[in-house]
Amino acid sequence: MTKHQSSFWTTARALATIGVILLIVATAGCVSSPAETATDAAIKELLAAVEAQDIGLGNITNIGYGFVDGEYVVYSSDPAGLMYAHEKFVESAEHVESAKQHLGEARQNMYVDDSENLLLNGRMFQAALVVEDIAQFGINLTSELQQTSPNATACIVNAELIYRFIPERDDMLHLAGL
Repeated sequence: MTKHQSSFWTTARALATIGVILLIVATAGCVSSPAETATDAAIKELLAAVEAQDIGLGNITNIGYGFVDGEYVVYSSDPAGLMYAHEKFVESAEHVESAKQHLGEARQNMYVDDSENLLLNGRMFQAALVVEDIAQFGINLTSELQQTSPNATACIVNAELIYRFIPERDDMLHLAGL
């Protein structure tokens, strides 16, 4: 009677070999991928800030104004949408703050004669300031609208200011290469 010899490639050995190969490939991928720079991080934060603003603006709906108990007021018939818009403007402001920190870090790491990158950094910082202004206008507007506001004119003007600054924001981002 002959003895049956088992194959070298048992299930356990095959799985172990596949695991080792995957580990090597994953390690090589991690080593070869470039690290994110402070400028890259700033760009991501600025774009996230703009996206949050656009979502916030899209949720400022159902706003009315008129006389309530003898006072001219501004109000919203969608308080949940207004609260969500407020949260998005706050989120936008947080992203801008983070972007400004990354831009400061990037500036510190630049060489003195690196004028092209310094110019780009400056343009991005200017864009961040415009984005930040819009976030603050949005926070103020949604704060005011969450209460029944007797200051209808201020609410309407704030809303118009936000929409007036949107093209400037987009132009600044374009100028900064975003």
